[in-house]
Amino acid sequence: MSINNQLRELIKSGTFAGILLIIAFTLAIIVSNNIFLTKYYSSFIYSKFSLTIGNVSLQTTFIELVNDGLMTFFFLLIGLEMTFHLVEGEHKNKKTNITCSGSPWRCGNSCLNIHIF
Repeated sequence: MSINNQLRELIKSGTFAGILLIIAFTLAIIVSNNIFLTKYYSSFIYSKFSLTIGNVSLQTTFIELVNDGLMTFFFLLIGLEMTFHLVEGEHKNKKTNITCSGSPWRCGNSCLNIHIF
């Protein structure tokens, strides 16, 4: 089995996302605890760039792009996932849907009781 095939199998497997998360976590710890890398990281995330298409121009920093753009994309994906489960998935049945939508209230009520006591 060649390296390309092994890499394809790793990417297709469910553990690939976990491996990427561990690598990103390790790099974040290294960068945040190293004073030299922290300086470069700060200058990178606050550097300004612009994107111009025709008469439309977007000027932003990398941190604003992550905060606004990627979080918008994340919540779009969450909304699509919820829509799928309510229309086609496991919460299609109205009885299951009621218990699913009521569960955050029960969890919040439990947290309130724990906080009071």
